[in-house]
Amino acid sequence: MVHRDFDPATLTEPLLSLYRAWADKISTMAEQSVRVFEQGGRLPIEDSHNRLWGEFKELLLEHVFHGHCAYCESPLSRQSAHAEHFRPKGKVTSTVISGGGKVAEQQAIVRLPDNTTVPHPGYFWLDLHWRNLLPACEMCNTGRGKRTRFPVARAHAFIVALDDASLTNLKATAIASNKWHQATTLSPEDLDDLEGPLLHPFVDNPEDHIDFDEFGGVLARCDSTGAVSIRGQATIETLDLGAEKLRIERRNAIERALCIFEAGLRYEEMNLIAFNKATANKVNLRMKTEYFIDHPHFKAAVCACLDRSVSRIP
Repeated sequence: MVHRDFDPATLTEPLLSLYRAWADKISTMAEQSVRVFEQGGRLPIEDSHNRLWGEFKELLLEHVFHGHCAYCESPLSRQSAHAEHFRPKGKVTSTVISGGGKVAEQQAIVRLPDNTTVPHPGYFWLDLHWRNLLPACEMCNTGRGKRTRFPVARAHAFIVALDDASLTNLKATAIASNKWHQATTLSPEDLDDLEGPLLHPFVDNPEDHIDFDEFGGVLARCDSTGAVSIRGQATIETLDLGAEKLRIERRNAIERALCIFEAGLRYEEMNLIAFNKATANKVNLRMKTEYFIDHPHFKAAVCACLDRSVSRIP
C-alpha cells in the first residue's frame, strides 16, 4: 500500500469535474439511508447503489490508483476490480482470539444512544462517501482478505450521543439523528479518531507502518523504542498481505528493480564517479522517478528495498 493524494477539496481539472458529476448524484443519499434505518425500513444499499459504486471505482482506478489495488498494489482491470468499502456497508465483524489462541470472527456489537446494544448494521451512511470507496482486488476484498472485517483500536462506532462541545469540535459534517437527542452518525474523519486502526491510502503514510524484505515478505515496522506498529500489523493481517502468491509477485518485482539499481551504480563507477552514498542516492532518486513509469507494480515493496540498499552503502 502506498499513499495516494486524493481529496475533493484540492482536486484540479479534469478530475474535479469528474468527481463533481458523480457527487451530484449522491448528495442526499446518506441522510436518506439514516432516516430509513431510524424508521425501521429496509436500507436501499444493494438495490440502487451498485452503478454508483462502479462509476466511482472506475474514476479512482484510472486517475488515482492507475490500475492497481488500493491495498496490495496488484494490477487490476475494470473487470477484475471490486468497489471495496473501507468501512463495511453491511455486516461488521471483528476477529477474536481466545485464551487458547484460537482465532474466530464474530459480529461487532454497538451501543445505541438509548443504551441498548445491537449487532452493528454496517456503516451504511458511508456507503457512497468518497473516503469509504476504494478499488480492490478479489484477494484483498474476499476470501482470506478483508470481507466484512473491520478491526478497531477501541470500540466500533455507530450512532453516537455527543455533548455540545463534542458536536462543535467535529471535523466534518455529520448527520443528526431524528430519533435520539444530540445523537449523530459521524464522518470518516471523526470515526478515525474513535476507531482506527486500519491504514487508509488517502489518509496515512503506510511506509511508516509497513515494511518489506528482499524476499517479498511483509512485516509491521517498529518505532524507535522497538514497539511494533499495531496499525501496520492489523492491516497486514486483515488484508492477508502476507499471502504466498503476493509474496512471490513482490519478490519478482524487487529482484528486477534491484538488478536495475545495481546496473545504475556500475554505470556511475564506469564514468569515474565516486561510489558513495551520495551516488547511490542519486541512482535511487532516478529509479523512483523513471522506473515506475514502466514497472508500476508493488511500489511500496520496491521502494523499501531500494532505500535499504542505499542505507547499507558507507
